[in-house]
Amino acid sequence: MSNIHLRNFKNSDFSKTSGLVLFFFILLTIVSCGKKLEEAPIKDGYYLAYKYILFSPMTSTAVTMDVSFTNADEKHLAMKIAVIDTSKGPMHLSPGAVGTVIVDKYFKTARGDFYDMDPPGIVWIPSNLRKKGTKIQGKKIRQITQWAHRVACDLSEGPAMSMMHWYYDTTTGFLVGSNMEYMGAGVTAYLIETNIPGLMQTEE
Repeated sequence: MSNIHLRNFKNSDFSKTSGLVLFFFILLTIVSCGKKLEEAPIKDGYYLAYKYILFSPMTSTAVTMDVSFTNADEKHLAMKIAVIDTSKGPMHLSPGAVGTVIVDKYFKTARGDFYDMDPPGIVWIPSNLRKKGTKIQGKKIRQITQWAHRVACDLSEGPAMSMMHWYYDTTTGFLVGSNMEYMGAGVTAYLIETNIPGLMQTEE
């Protein structure tokens, strides 16, 4: 009789545990579904222009790169990346289109991730990711710092001696610059012009 009682107790205890697990799973699903994804504040006609300085101990080259947006359809934007101006020199780059990628209103590609081809790198990150310790597609926000007179998230990747840094305005989430240097050579970039509201041009 005691064995039957013990077996019934175990079955009852298991049922209660399973019920609690199911309850919390349903609750988590409801909460997750209730969270509205943040749309990127981008629309047809917006653009960002970045000045890139490629340097080495012997020479340097300045390149202006333009990132512009046009409507692809009702739910997507075409993000065109192009070199629009460059200085002459050993590292000369010819002006012209670098590429065009289609992104949705959350600034993600058809694969479901942020466009991440450098340059320029990820162009915008949502507000919930703009904090120290956040990991984004293999990179990590290591600190909140100053960059070109702005408070910015420092998204970094690579070994300490040649770490690549991308800087994002903490208010708007847009890329405002990047930097990498190793043994006197590297690249530095600054946002120099844009028509996106709230993201005014910053002096270098």
